[in-house]
Amino acid sequence: QNKIQMGRDGAIPALSLLLDSEDDNIRYQSLSAISEIAFRDSWNCNEIAHTPGLLERLAELLHPDAGLTQEDAALVINNCAAFCEEAVPR
Repeated sequence: QNKIQMGRDGAIPALSLLLDSEDDNIRYQSLSAISEIAFRDSWNCNEIAHTPGLLERLAELLHPDAGLTQEDAALVINNCAAFCEEAVPR
């Protein structure tokens, strides 16, 4: 229930700003939160897909040079793909 409210209250755009941090731990914590917010919640997945620049930033974090966050970025994308067909263009 908390994650539903967090998504509705604007947590996703706020968390997405933290993905620009140079600190792997900050990016990891932000990605973990975004992933949890996306899990089994199509509204939040849609919000992730429509947050300006977020999907592009997630794609950048998949690159090995991005630090230690590839798996976490992939999990966010996976949760969106699994729980919201509308959020993932075909």
